[in-house]
Amino acid sequence: MIVTLSVPVMRIEKPAANDARVDWHLENWKRYMFTGQYVGLSAPGRASGGIGISHTADFDQLADQADRVLARAVDAIIRDLRPLEQKALRCRYLHETWCSPHPLGAVVLVARESVRMGLNRRGIV
Repeated sequence: MIVTLSVPVMRIEKPAANDARVDWHLENWKRYMFTGQYVGLSAPGRASGGIGISHTADFDQLADQADRVLARAVDAIIRDLRPLEQKALRCRYLHETWCSPHPLGAVVLVARESVRMGLNRRGIV
């Protein structure tokens, strides 16, 4: 039995102007996936009066919390991608092994464009 996988044809003629934004979100996702802080990102360390935001937190804690929320959003976007695109991003950013006949770089380009569109759809800047 011969199984073939196809990468969807997506014409990417020039890098998007907001490639730096996609880079930042993917690096942020990578950092939290590697640090183990990804588990339970939306739950604060202690109960506060607000929804996930402590009124006694300093600026750095609030920025870290925002980064964790964004990492969760990017993970949700990645989980919505095609399996081949998910695997390509995990290989590029989380150092998994690439075992596909398709070139990794080409699939990553398509996956990054899909992530960019997902960020836009969700209104994430």
